[in-house]
Amino acid sequence: MLAVLIGAIQILIAVLKLGDLTRYISESVVTGFIVGAACLTMIGQVANALGVKAQGTGHQHVLWRLWLTLTQNASPNLKAVAISLGSIVLALAARRLVRRFRLPQLDMFIVLVLVSAAAWAAGWSGHGGAVKPAVSLIEAVPASLPGFHIPEIKWHWFIDMSGSAAAIAVLGLLEALAIAKAIAHKSGQQLDYNRQILAEGVGNLVGGFFRCMPGAGSLSRTAINYQAGALTRFSGVFTAAIVAAVVLTLGPLTAFIPKTALAGPLMVAAARLIELGRLRYIIRGLRYDAVLLIATALVAVFVDIEFAILIGVALSVLWYVPRAAKLKATELVVSAERVVRERLPTDPPAREVLIVDLEGELFFGAASDLERHLHDAATRARHRALHNSNRRQALRLRLGAQAHRYLV
Repeated sequence: MLAVLIGAIQILIAVLKLGDLTRYISESVVTGFIVGAACLTMIGQVANALGVKAQGTGHQHVLWRLWLTLTQNASPNLKAVAISLGSIVLALAARRLVRRFRLPQLDMFIVLVLVSAAAWAAGWSGHGGAVKPAVSLIEAVPASLPGFHIPEIKWHWFIDMSGSAAAIAVLGLLEALAIAKAIAHKSGQQLDYNRQILAEGVGNLVGGFFRCMPGAGSLSRTAINYQAGALTRFSGVFTAAIVAAVVLTLGPLTAFIPKTALAGPLMVAAARLIELGRLRYIIRGLRYDAVLLIATALVAVFVDIEFAILIGVALSVLWYVPRAAKLKATELVVSAERVVRERLPTDPPAREVLIVDLEGELFFGAASDLERHLHDAATRARHRALHNSNRRQALRLRLGAQAHRYLV
C-alpha cells in the first residue's frame, strides 16, 4: 500500500508539471550530491570488504555505524580482504583492457564471475551440511518471480502512511533526478523531468501490486549501467529481462557469490562517479558554486543523504536572492565611431546625454539599489552641468523618479 501511495503522489506531481521546478537545482548541488552519495556507497561496503559483520542499526548515523564496525572485537577476515582487493584490481585492469581493445563492456560481470569462481575453487564459498563457508555469502534467490497481489487497504493505514508516502515520493524523485542530471552531464542527453517522474510513479504504483518495495534512482546501479555502455532507456528494459531470466534459471547459484566479491566492484563504480577534473573546475570557479558543492557533499555524508538535495537547494535560494536583488550600473558612452560602449577612465565625461546601463533583476528587492543608482546618475548629471539639455535633463530625471516610485 505504501508503494501504491508513493506512485500515486509521483504521478500527480508529473501531471501537474511540477517536475519543471527541479531545473533550478544547480549543477554544483548535483555534483556535491553525487560526491556525497559515492562516498556513502563506498562506506557502506567497508564491512563486506573486510569480511566482518556490519554493526549498528538503520536509525543510527552511517559514520557511527562505520565506527562501530571498525572497532568491534572481530578481526578482519583475511580471505574476504583478499577477495575484495582482487576484485578491485581486476575491475581496474579489465576496464583498461575494454577501453584499449574496444571490447563489450561486460568487465564488471566478468570480474564478479571470476572472483566468485576463484573463491569456490579455493574452497572458501563451499557450504552445506556441516560445512561452513570461510567468507559471508549472498543468500540464494528463489527461482520464481513475484505474483500479482492486491494490497490490503485500511483507512487508518492510509492516514498513518500518507505523510511518509509524500516525503518518500518527493525525496525519491529528487534523488533520481539528481542522478539523472549527473549522467546526462556526461552523456549529453536531454532530460524530460516530468516524464522521468511519471515513469517512476507508474513503476511504484504497478510495483505495489507485486509486493515490491518503493523504488527510486540508484546511484550504484545507474553507475554500473552507464559504465557498461548503456545509451538509451531500453537498457533498463534489457536489464530487467536479464535479471528475470537469471532469477528463474540461476537464482540458487547466488548462494555461492561472496558478499565481498560485490564490495570491490561497487566501490570502483562509486569512485568512478567522482570526476576530479569537474571538481577542480567548480571549486576554482565562482566561490558561490564551490560553497554549494562542498556544503551539499558534507551534508550528504555527515547529516543525511535524503536531505542533501533539499539543503543544497535551500542554500542556493538563500545565496541567490541577495545576488538577484543587486543592480549593477555602468556608464556608457558613444564613441567617435558611433558605437555605444562602456565608458573607460580615459574617455572624457559626457556633455550632452548621460547614459547609464542597469544590469540585474528589476523587482521590489532591488528598489534600494535602483534608488541609489538613479540618485548617483542625477548627481553626476548636475555636476557635469549639461547646459545644452537642461529641459530634457529635468524631464529625464522626473521620468526616472516616476519609474522608481512605480517599481517600489
